[in-house]
Amino acid sequence: MSALMEDIREAVLAVLPSLPEDKVQSLLNKLASIGVESKSDLQFIKEEDLPANITPNQCRRLLNAWQTQDIKILEKMEQAVEEKGKLILRFFQHTTARTSTDEVERILVSYNKEEKCDLCPCVILLLMAHFKEKYEGLILQADVFSTAADVERTKPLPESPRLIVLGDVLTATNWMLSIEGQVTVGPHQNIVAGMATLFSCYYVFNLVYQEEASSTLEFIQRCFIGISPTSGTKMTKWISPRSGKGEVKKKKKKKKKKKKKDDEGKDRSDASSGHRGPPFTQRNEGVRRRREGQ
Repeated sequence: MSALMEDIREAVLAVLPSLPEDKVQSLLNKLASIGVESKSDLQFIKEEDLPANITPNQCRRLLNAWQTQDIKILEKMEQAVEEKGKLILRFFQHTTARTSTDEVERILVSYNKEEKCDLCPCVILLLMAHFKEKYEGLILQADVFSTAADVERTKPLPESPRLIVLGDVLTATNWMLSIEGQVTVGPHQNIVAGMATLFSCYYVFNLVYQEEASSTLEFIQRCFIGISPTSGTKMTKWISPRSGKGEVKKKKKKKKKKKKKDDEGKDRSDASSGHRGPPFTQRNEGVRRRREGQ
């Protein structure tokens, strides 16, 4: 096996470690047949390029990993906060943007009041207020001197990822990360790095965005990181582009056809013999003839 195929094999097994050997070989042959010449070419693969013996879910996991393998999340996040973050802050300072005015004003007042406020958490809080999402759906607060054990003992940690900031959200410098109810990372410094780590979890572990913060995470994905797939989403709830509200797509119910009632002119069964009698019109004709014969 060539060095290229060995690298691609490792890239496949890194995402699907339990994939049977025959399917691995079939996948490698398919990728070679469509002209994959380097590991970086994997980011251009589409679902229809993969062999039929790979399940749809396995296809999505591979594509999800390959399309984000060369994206430097931390650099993207730092650049977005520095450039786009300032634009977002200026936007909210000049318009309510159909957002809860009290919540936006509270965030802006706190940001302007404290000299040591960090732009990154301020932008995230403003986005969550705009999408009418509570910040607890993404960020949890803990005491400045808390350890991982303290947080696990004193706070109900959800299954979905959460960024845990030690101190006030706008001024904190240290953070931890929790997944599946346990603190798994930290404490570390630099809140921007914490947000990058939090966002990376959804792609590393192939997770959907929790409903409590799905709109904000989708915005970060598309606007900050630049991941804009033509189809599919990690959101658990579909957001209507017209109303901006979460909606659930309902399947159309098939209308049952009502059975038509028998007309009086249809054949009827003779109740006594069980045989079908003559049509109603024929019976009338027979009565008329008998009367004429009399």
